[in-house]
Amino acid sequence: MKNLVRLLFVIFIMSPVMVFISCRNDNGTANVAFTLEEKDLIPEGITYDPVSKQFFVSSINKEKVISVSTKGKVSDFINPGQDSIMETLGMKVDESERRLWVVSNIKRDEMNYSAIHIYNIDSKELVNKLIVRSAEPQLLNDLVLTKKGEAYITDSYAGKIYRADAKLEKLELFAGPDSLLRWVNGIAVSPDDRILFPASGAFITTIDIRTGTIRPIGDPSQIGTAGIDGIVFYKGSLIGIVNAKDNESEMYIASYELNAAMNEIVKVSVIDKGNPLFNLPTTCTIAGDELYCLGNTSLRLFFQDKTNEKGLFKNPLILRYKLGN
Repeated sequence: MKNLVRLLFVIFIMSPVMVFISCRNDNGTANVAFTLEEKDLIPEGITYDPVSKQFFVSSINKEKVISVSTKGKVSDFINPGQDSIMETLGMKVDESERRLWVVSNIKRDEMNYSAIHIYNIDSKELVNKLIVRSAEPQLLNDLVLTKKGEAYITDSYAGKIYRADAKLEKLELFAGPDSLLRWVNGIAVSPDDRILFPASGAFITTIDIRTGTIRPIGDPSQIGTAGIDGIVFYKGSLIGIVNAKDNESEMYIASYELNAAMNEIVKVSVIDKGNPLFNLPTTCTIAGDELYCLGNTSLRLFFQDKTNEKGLFKNPLILRYKLGN
């Protein structure tokens, strides 16, 4: 990932329409849910399995996935390099099928390799893996699962979205390359499996899954939707982590309330901004009515090729926020 994950972000876009913007939990009132001991883990993705009640955290630097129980017990779920897994990024849990989907990437000898590994959560056995390789830039970054068991995976470097079928047999191009998907990163889906919400470099886009139509979301807020990394859907809103900023004091977590048609943002609430515990926050997951966020990742040190300078690392932190009223 030292040669791969160098994502560029663009500045906020503006719109003349007015919306309501509110702030809560500003300036860092999150609780620390878990502190991880592997300082050089470089976590990037997080997801939650409500059945086994464990979190899964990916590791770019260690090329593995760890599990964290609700009591904070940590163990390797996927060992380093197991089943040819590479630098791990986004993950999602298929609760009904008891599967963990993981994307990973690496560059070797001018060839870019990306993979999707699917594991049985209960047995930890590999169910299948799908591999894509190209001499052109590619980076499978994040994914979302539908109720049908299909996966939609973002390719940040190519501005594409792939679809993997529920039988785990085929990976096909679903959307892009498209300017509206430039630097696409996190992705969410509506509860009715009708609309995808990819977070591109400039804004959240919407994609009609049935027709494939791509449009920017109606975003009349001055806070913008640029530079979102992880994004999730929660009770009629999208929650995103905005980390494409010069320093952590400008980074924030926001909730974007949608209209009934789910094609326009009608209200923006800042959940947390400039938290002193932030160290390039990346992604988040929902567990019940709580949001869990990778708040301290040390990812910037990885970008700067400083993984051997152990004294610079701090313990990775998972932050917890209560949602709703």
